Amino acid sequence: MRENKNISQVVNVKSRKLIHSLTIISKPILIYSLYNENLRLQNPISVNLDYDENIIIAYNYDLDVFGYGETESEALNDLRRTIVDLYLELKESQNNLDINAKKIWAYLNNIVEETN
Repeated sequence: MRENKNISQVVNVKSRKLIHSLTIISKPILIYSLYNENLRLQNPISVNLDYDENIIIAYNYDLDVFGYGETESEALNDLRRTIVDLYLELKESQNNLDINAKKIWAYLNNIVEETN
């Protein structure tokens, strides 16, 4: 009888570990800052953190951009830099954008404020 209890305990522990690993595949968060002295967010941006074996990917579906790194912080900072670069590129060429880029620019222009 004791053997069965030990086996079920082992199975239960392994099941919990598997369920835990499956639930941490993707995590939604909000970022409130671009960490840029010239640009600030007026509204938070939703981000999904996706976990792969050795890398974390921070993805924003609204802008269709991502950042990555070995840690959540690295992935989020890379995403922030990507968003800043996208903002500046779209701002510079806003008169020559296609329809999809115009939609992204309208969204970014609505949530990003220049501080200088």
